[in-house]
Amino acid sequence: MDFDTRNGWYFLHLFWKINWPEYKKVATETKKSQLEELKEIIAEFEDCAQNDRGSYGLGRVIGHKADFAIMILHEDIQKLIDWQDRLKRLDLFNEAELVVSYLSVCEVTNYVIEKLSDSNPYVQNKLKPKIGNDKYFCFYPMNRKRDWYSLPFEERRRMLSSHNRVGKGYDKKISHYVTNSFGFDDHQWAVTLGVNDFEDIKNIVYEMRFDEASAKYGEFPYFITGEFITRENLDQYFIR
Repeated sequence: MDFDTRNGWYFLHLFWKINWPEYKKVATETKKSQLEELKEIIAEFEDCAQNDRGSYGLGRVIGHKADFAIMILHEDIQKLIDWQDRLKRLDLFNEAELVVSYLSVCEVTNYVIEKLSDSNPYVQNKLKPKIGNDKYFCFYPMNRKRDWYSLPFEERRRMLSSHNRVGKGYDKKISHYVTNSFGFDDHQWAVTLGVNDFEDIKNIVYEMRFDEASAKYGEFPYFITGEFITRENLDQYFIR
């Protein structure tokens, strides 16, 4: 069997670190007007989501790596480029720094599914994921060691099929998306998890770490976790 893959929506993760002491000095009315500019862009995200052309999630980050997260998916890479430029120019982020960004593309391979049919609901869910509906998120890049790529396809397929069986045990608890970033960013893949029970992040990552594909060949540079927030919560987050 030959290797096969299907690509779906492009996926852009953006994480800002906010200089809160400086941001607190900004007048409340100024904060409100600045936030309205962000909401105008988010309204475009929402319109694309309603028309099944993309998806998005907003979040606040736990820990020191960042404070605020925007995750955007769209079928057209040019749209993501345009949105990113507009977001980076917002006055709202004058007292903030974009500390992490990551670009990837949703994909499904025949490692797990032998026939990649567009009519398969599983395939469509992985190529066009709807994010932001869970309570918490976890994002991390992932690499495979070099000797992974010299293994025969059937051997890689055997290990990833086992890896996938572990993941399927969490299907009812976790939204789980693996996206490809070869040539797009510094690592090979990215993983985005959505959960309602925060401990499930640790549970799935820990259990999969003992699986052969991860134990022998996986590398995980860093993790960013946080809580999804809605458009309606933005005022409380930025203006309180």
